[in-house]
Amino acid sequence: MGLEKFDSEANLSRDRNAKRVLRDKDVLSEIISRWLPEYRGMTREEIAGCIRGETAAEMRETVLETDAGRGVVLDSSFDIRLPGSDRFGSLVVAIDIQGYYQSDEEAVNRMEVYASKLLSSVEYTGGYDSVPDVRYLWVVLHPGMHNRNTVLESRTSFEKLCGPDGALLPEPRIRRMTYVGLGKPGDETGSPLLDFLNDVWGGEMELGERLENIRMKYNIECNNMLIGGLETMGNLCEQMYRYGRDTERAEMKAEYDAKIEKKEAEYEANTKRMQLDMEAKLEAQRREMKAEKIETQIAGSLKLIRILIENGDTLETAIEKADIEEGLRDEVIRRLESESVP
Repeated sequence: MGLEKFDSEANLSRDRNAKRVLRDKDVLSEIISRWLPEYRGMTREEIAGCIRGETAAEMRETVLETDAGRGVVLDSSFDIRLPGSDRFGSLVVAIDIQGYYQSDEEAVNRMEVYASKLLSSVEYTGGYDSVPDVRYLWVVLHPGMHNRNTVLESRTSFEKLCGPDGALLPEPRIRRMTYVGLGKPGDETGSPLLDFLNDVWGGEMELGERLENIRMKYNIECNNMLIGGLETMGNLCEQMYRYGRDTERAEMKAEYDAKIEKKEAEYEANTKRMQLDMEAKLEAQRREMKAEKIETQIAGSLKLIRILIENGDTLETAIEKADIEEGLRDEVIRRLESESVP
């Protein structure tokens, strides 16, 4: 099954059941407490009181028009009160559950576009100082082997490049976008947020075990809405895990084959280079041996000529009797002349 077909079949189920889980105030409060520093140190009950909705979190549904004219419904967003504020909607939290990983560039672009369009679509009653803050959480159920058990966060703030003491603007409204690539329940990640999301949505865990795990670790009693959402999401996570595992195996095989091909090419190049180096060394040795042989022949010819001259031969006669090779004759004569041999 291709990724596009898989996503199209799973998309509605994933969105519908992710919303059922996120609407549970205990789950949403737990996510917020582990994600947003503004709520650190607050109890889950205190955080739940900051979320619009009586028994379940009330979702905001926003249609975001893209440049291509295609409407994107961002409906897993919530109006929340910031600590110290009495206004619901002073903070808008958007949580986007994705099935399978996109490219890193696509994920970042979508997060920025969605967060920006969400901010621009929010109504505010006062001046620009009443524009709400926006936080965006992007959760990928099966992020691929490179981004599994990963939390990446973009935080924005103004940096003073010059100016007097105390000159500083407040942080921009879209100040935190967080990417979370899930792993499996029980994975030790070092991130409180990722640990919780793994226990809620991570693959490879039976529903009963997952519910008991959530109850024991986080003291969250699972109601029918939460149980139904977790059951369907758990099955979907299993399917995505298996699909992703097969896809990863193919990717790993392709990566392995590419590495082998690269090593073979490197081995061939190294072998060729070593062969050329060896041939160059042998050629140098041959030239060296040839030079030594020539020098020996010259030295022998000079010795013989000296002996012949000592025995009464003239230089010309001695050179003829020495029977010097044609290529060495000029060098022998040059050396004899440099020695002033008569």
